[in-house]
Formats: sequence, structure tokens, C-alpha cells
Amino acid sequence: MQRLELRDRASREGWVNSDRFIEELGELEGKVGSLREEIGDDSYDRFLYLTGQPNRVVIASIIDESPAQLAGVQAGDIVLNYADSRVFSFTELRDAMRVGERGENVLLRVQRQGETMELILPRGPLGVRLDADRVEPAENS
Repeated sequence: MQRLELRDRASREGWVNSDRFIEELGELEGKVGSLREEIGDDSYDRFLYLTGQPNRVVIASIIDESPAQLAGVQAGDIVLNYADSRVFSFTELRDAMRVGERGENVLLRVQRQGETMELILPRGPLGVRLDADRVEPAENS
């Protein structure tokens, strides 16, 4: 309910999907994390979608010669997993990049034009600008 209240307040005040919104949402994620653990990733994905919240991280742009570009990441790719962890928000992706040993190879699973692709890149900053989107989860996800 707190996430719904935050989204409502941000929408009314005109700062939904801004840095401020993402920051305040990140603070709440620790509290919502227990819900995700309780219901599982697939149900959590559907929960985010049905409550009108972003549930996908999209690559908006890529820095030339960045680890992401060298690994084959493209603008428009939707991040599904990073290092075997489902990703639903900027904060989750950022946190996943900071866990483990910097530079170790990790699997980045993305969806590109409806097709799932697996790319290998070093753990650490990707060199991308991110965006959020709300996408209806597939029935079998």
C-alpha cells in the first residue's frame, strides 16, 4: 500500500518516474522485499504490473566503448536478469552490479524485439542510461 501511496503522491505532484521517485521507491523496496520473497518473482512481477508500477528496466542509451556496448547490449533492450537475479527496478540492477567481485563475468539476460538474449559482461558499471517501463508479464513467466 505504501508503494501505491507514493505513486499517487508523485503523480499528483508531477514527479513520478523522476530521480526523486526512484530514490523514495528504493527506500520502500526494503520493506516490500519481504512481499517479493513471500510471493515469488513471477507473482511479484504481476503485482507490480497490476498496481500500475514499472516492472521492467530498459536500456535507454549506451556509452561508446562501455562494457555494455562491447558485450552487445543495445538501446531498447529490456533487462530481465543480471547474474541470475530477476530485475524489476533500477535499484535492483544497481545493487546486483555491486555484489560479488568487480570484473567477474556475469550473465545479462535481455529481451530484444520479443526475443530473449544472453550476454556476458564484467560485473560493474554497464555504461548505460536506464529507463523504466510497465510491461504485462507473460502468462508463463
